[in-house]
Amino acid sequence: MHRLKTNPHHTLLLDWRYYLVEAGSAAKQPYSYSHYCQRFHAYVDAHDLYRTLHHQPGRTMQVDWAGDTIKITDRITGQARKVHFFTAVLPYSSMMYVHPSFTMDIKAWLNCHIAALRYFGGAPFVLVPDNDTAAIYRPKKNDPARAVSAEYEALAKFYNTAVMPTDVRAPKQKAGVERSVQIAYSRILGVLEMEGPFHSIDQIEDIVADQVHEINYDIVRVDGTRRNEQFQAEERHLLIPLPDQDYTSYEWKELKVQRNYHISCDKQYYSVPWKLVGSTVKARLSNTDITVFAGDQVVATHRRLHGRFGQYSTHADHVPPAHLDTAELWSDQWFINQARLVGPATTTVIEMMMSSPGFCRGSFT
Repeated sequence: MHRLKTNPHHTLLLDWRYYLVEAGSAAKQPYSYSHYCQRFHAYVDAHDLYRTLHHQPGRTMQVDWAGDTIKITDRITGQARKVHFFTAVLPYSSMMYVHPSFTMDIKAWLNCHIAALRYFGGAPFVLVPDNDTAAIYRPKKNDPARAVSAEYEALAKFYNTAVMPTDVRAPKQKAGVERSVQIAYSRILGVLEMEGPFHSIDQIEDIVADQVHEINYDIVRVDGTRRNEQFQAEERHLLIPLPDQDYTSYEWKELKVQRNYHISCDKQYYSVPWKLVGSTVKARLSNTDITVFAGDQVVATHRRLHGRFGQYSTHADHVPPAHLDTAELWSDQWFINQARLVGPATTTVIEMMMSSPGFCRGSFT
C-alpha cells in the first residue's frame, strides 16, 4: 500500500504481479487478481478511511496538467522538446480525455478545453481546474481567494458553463481527475515510454488517442461496466449542447503601422489604410484570421499567413493613390499602356510580341 501511495506509476495490477512473484518464491498458492483486489480494498476500508464524493452526471469536468512529460527529438538537429499532457475527466462516469501539447500557456489551455468538449460532445455545468497559473491567479498577495483569467472566463461564457477553481487547501475536491492522471501515467505514458523515441507530436497524438479509447471503451471496471457505457446511458444527454462552431481564442498585440502601410506580425505583413502610417493599432489574432483595430473601429481584416516568413497580404483599398500604378508594374497591361504613350504602331508591335509563343518579358530590359 505504501508503494501505491508514494509512486504515481505503481498500480494495483502491478502490485499483484509483484505479489505473484513473492508467492511463487515462498511456494504459496497465490490469490487471483479479483480476490487480491477484494482483500486489498477490505484492508483499505479498515485502515485508510476517507469520505467518498458523490458526483452528479454532467455536473463537472475536472481538468489538470499531468506532471510527467515525454520528449520529442528533432531528426536533424537532435534537439529535444518536452510534450505536456492535458487531462480532462467527467467524474461521474470517469470518461477521460488526454491531449498532448508543447506548451502549458493560456492558449494551449484553452485549445485543450475545446478539444475535450468536442470529444465529450457537450459541456458540463462547471469546469473545475486545478490552480493553473495561466488560467487562475491570486488577485491579492497572501489572499487564498483565486480569480479566473479573462480568457478562460470568455471560453466558459461561450460554452454556457462556469469555472470553479479547486480550493488550494482542499485538493481532494479533484480526486476524480487525480485518479485519471494516475491512469494516464501508468497506461498512456507507460506505452509512450516503450514506443519511443518520437520525432513528431503527431506520433504521440495517435498513441494517446488509441490508449484513451481503450480506457474509455474497452476496460471493464470492478462494477462490470465500461466508462463509455455509463457515459452514454446516464450522462451524455445531460451535457450542455455545444455551439455550431468551436470557440476561437484570440491573441492581442499592439503594433505600429510601418511606412509601407503594413504591420509586422510574427514576421508576416498585413496592410492597413495608408493614412494610419505611424500610428499604433491593435491586432486581434486567431489561428486563421487577423483583425486590425484603430480605436474601436475595424480597419482591416486578413487571412492569417503561415509558413515562409516575409509574406505580404495587401488590400488594394489600403494603397495610397500614388502607389496604385506600382500594383500592376511589369504586368502585360502595364507594357501595353507604356506602348500607347508612344503611338498606335508601337502598341501593335508590342501586342504582337507579347502574343507570340515563347515570349519573355525580360527581352524588354
